[in-house]
This record gives sequence, structure tokens and C-alpha cells, in this order.
Amino acid sequence: VSRGTVFSLVEKGIIEIKEDQGAVTPPETMEKDRLMVAESCKEVGEHLVFGPTGSGKTEVYLEVLRSYLNEGSAIYLVPETSLTPSIIARIKGKFPDIPVGVYHSYLTRARRVLEWFKAVKGETKILVGSRSALFVPMKDLRIIIVDEEHDESYYQRSEPVYDAVKVAEKMGELFGLNVIFGSATPRLDHYASAKKGEMKFHMLKGRALGELPEVEIVDMRREERIGSFSKTVLDEMEKTLNRREKILIFSRRKGFSGYVKCEECGYVVKCKNCDVSMSYHSSKNVFKCHQCGYEIPAFGECPVCGGRLTPFGTGTERIERELVRFFPGMKIARIDREVIEKPHEVQRYLNGLQEGKIDILVGTKMITKGLDIPNIGLVCVLDVDGLLFIPDYTTNIRTFQLLVQVFGRSGRRGRGKAIIQTWNPDDPVLIFASKHDVSGYYDLELERRKELSYPPYSHLIHVILESSNPLAGWDLIKTVVDKLRDSYNTLGPSEHPIFKLRGLYRHHFIVKVDTPESFLKDLQKVLKIYKGSWKIFVDPPGIV
Repeated sequence: VSRGTVFSLVEKGIIEIKEDQGAVTPPETMEKDRLMVAESCKEVGEHLVFGPTGSGKTEVYLEVLRSYLNEGSAIYLVPETSLTPSIIARIKGKFPDIPVGVYHSYLTRARRVLEWFKAVKGETKILVGSRSALFVPMKDLRIIIVDEEHDESYYQRSEPVYDAVKVAEKMGELFGLNVIFGSATPRLDHYASAKKGEMKFHMLKGRALGELPEVEIVDMRREERIGSFSKTVLDEMEKTLNRREKILIFSRRKGFSGYVKCEECGYVVKCKNCDVSMSYHSSKNVFKCHQCGYEIPAFGECPVCGGRLTPFGTGTERIERELVRFFPGMKIARIDREVIEKPHEVQRYLNGLQEGKIDILVGTKMITKGLDIPNIGLVCVLDVDGLLFIPDYTTNIRTFQLLVQVFGRSGRRGRGKAIIQTWNPDDPVLIFASKHDVSGYYDLELERRKELSYPPYSHLIHVILESSNPLAGWDLIKTVVDKLRDSYNTLGPSEHPIFKLRGLYRHHFIVKVDTPESFLKDLQKVLKIYKGSWKIFVDPPGIV
């Protein structure tokens, strides 16, 4: 969507660009609003709690929980296991005498069995966990809370494939439970349902403390560049550090660089198992595939022409190294999957920020989730453009959600600031995100999806075939699509954007339907005849 299209829709009155969510709500009004929302959320049904980052959604959940703990038990879902310690601390601070359990895949088998039995026997009143916690048979379960409900981590892509958000909805319907979903950037289908009155819609305005940050878009086409940074960003970082405030730097990539290329012939180092380039990791001096994990010792000479191999692109390692050079004496740390092996290790870095042991924290997507650090004065997003052009119909909204969430880490006790470096400063995703205008962007996205008949105006089924022989795989999937095409609206087949993955070749097609159940029955009949390694995803958060 171009900037001209956005402004044309504004002129026609279809959408409105606004910035009023950044305003400060008086504390007494904020508390009253939270209590009113909490009271409304006590009624059994499906609820969507929507408000900017830091608006007090967690306090609403805890207030609702208070009224349910006398009747039975609760499940409190978080998208990442790294968030469980902070949520458990909040719950125990509010209810010190209530037994709280935890359940996620990082627990040992013995610990999971123990937590399971305590829940079954009724010894656990509140179970905090990731998506798998939904399947723990809690005694006298009365309420499910799904925090950060937009997060794609709730969708499990490995067998058994399921969407934990949809599972929670179904559990509420079958067992008469109260189900509360909450986010500053909710799922688009829930936002649409809530606006139509199909689920109860509760809005929180403003932050409980502080203000939403000022957001500046830096046009890299006109900026002086110093390494991975613009001069504007480095100047703002220096001002922030002089105020003794902390800084978060977001990068979408781990490692030192995204790919390695020969300066002479253009050869790119690729994974032998996957159809992707390998990233350079300077800490281990290896080339590594971020899809399958395959790695080899790094080398500097091109195997084709003997030319020099040069790393391109920006990763967390490169950023960390540059910051050490730019800001000597500052305490700089990096957080990504290369340095974090277990969820509880994230808390050590967060404590470091709060205690002054870290001045600048560089990280990937994990730093966008659930951080409530009061002294973060600046958030920088360095390489957003790579996210804007992924060939996927969900790319725009996923990028928008990520930006709003990462901006929300700044200014938890003051005004704060966020900066985006981009070569596409007029992109509507960036414009709406910079204004914290979630409703405005969602309304625009709904218009676009309605026109193209994408979810939530249809259900999307994504079917992938994996095969060891690409020609045989193509023939098989084409035959299957031909059997379905007369009855269903199919897109494809084609090669998957990542054609080779873990040694297997992938073809895929998409079907848009009103009722997935009938299509899935017909699909299963066809696949029983045309056997292969098929993967089926219903309304996935993305297709790439």
C-alpha cells in the first residue's frame, strides 16, 4: 500500500491517522478505567483487552483472577517461556498465599510430571506456562488468560499442529470458561470480531506510568552512515547515555552478518541442506545456517575464483562490536539464541539493565516481548526493511506488531524515544507504527484483506509437500491441486520461497475457503490416494 493510497483513504473518511494513544491518562482515571474493565471481564465469555503497551493489562488480569480463585483454578498463558518468571513474580506479589505452578517444554520430564499431578489434584490454583500448558487438566478450571495473544509463538507448526488461541476459544465454548485475550497489538481476526460485537471489547487508554515514546523515522538515503548506524542514531544514543538512561537496540538477525559474498564473482556461501545463505558468526568463526543449524569453519577465499569473501548485512554480533568501539567504557550486552540457551537466562540480562550493570542491550525478537524496565530511554530499530519485503500476505501486520511492541519498551516511567532506520520512510507500516495508531492501521489492513478475501474474511489453508526428488514432488503436488481446483479457490502450486529445507525440496499451494472442515475432509480423501510427506496448516500466522 503506497503513501498516496493511505492519504486517499484518509480524504474519503475511510481511515483516520491519529496519535492520541500517546497522551497521558491521569492516574486516578487510569485506575478507575482498569477497575471498570476488570469488572466487565469477570463475566463468563470471550473478552479482548486492548490497550497500548504499559496501560495496565496485567493488572486487569490479576484483578479478574482474584474473583475466580475462590471458585476454582486458572491457566495464564504467555507466548515465551522466558516471560514466566516475571509473570509468576507479579502473581505471587498480588496473591502471596495462592499456589502457583509453571509448565513449559524447558522443564525436566520429572518436573513436568510433578506439575501435572499437582494441577490434577487441585494443589495448583494458577498455572503459568506456554501453549502446552493448555493441555494440563486443571481441577475446577474456571478461566484462561492469553497474554500477548497476537504472538505467533502460540501457533505450533510441528506435529501436532495447533493454534493455542483457537484451542483456548474452543475450551471456553465446551466447558463454559471465561477466556480473556489481551494485547497492545491484538490478532486481526479478534480485533474484527470485537468490533462486530462477537466478543466483548475492552479498551484501555494511555499508560499507567510514563508516556508512549516519541518515534523518529530516519531516512537512510539522506543520512550519514557510520557502520551499521546513522549519525542521528549515534547522537541520540550519546544524549541518552549522558542522562544515565538505558538503550535497547533491535536487530532482526543474530550473528555478525546475514550472508557472505565474493567481491569478485558474486559467489554466496550457501547451506548444503537448505536453499538459504549462511550467516557469519564471528564469536565462533563459523558460517551457520539459521534454518537447520548446520555450520562449517569460516574461510576467507572464494572456492570459485579465489577472490575475497566479505560479510554483508547487519547482525547482533556486528552491532555489539561497533558499539564497543563507539562507546568505550559503556557496559554493552547481547541477547539472542546464540547466548541464551535456557529461558531463565533472559532474566539475568533484564536484572542487569535494572541494576545498572548493562547500559546498552542488543537483541533479536526476544527483547520485544514483555520487558517492563523503567529506565529505558531509547529504543533503536536498525534493519526493519528486511522485514517489510518478505513474500507473505502477513508481512505488513507482523512487522507493524513487532514495531509497536518494541517501541513500547521505551518510556515506561517518562517520555522516552524510539528511532527507526529505513530506506523506505514513506511505508504506511512505519507511518502508522510511529504514531502508535493500532486501530488506524488495523482498519486499513482489514480493508485490504476484505478486497482480496484473505483472513479474517476467509480461512486460509496452507499445504506443503516435502520430497527428496524435486521433479517427482512437483508432479505429485500438481496432480493433487488439479483434483481440487474445480471445487476450491486454489493459489499455486509453486516452489516454496525456501525451496530446499533440511535436505528436502518443498512445493506448496494455498486454498481460501469459508469452512475449512469440509475442505480438509476432501483434501484427506485425495491425499490418501496421492501419498507423500504433506504438511497442512489452517490459518497460520505466516506462510514463509
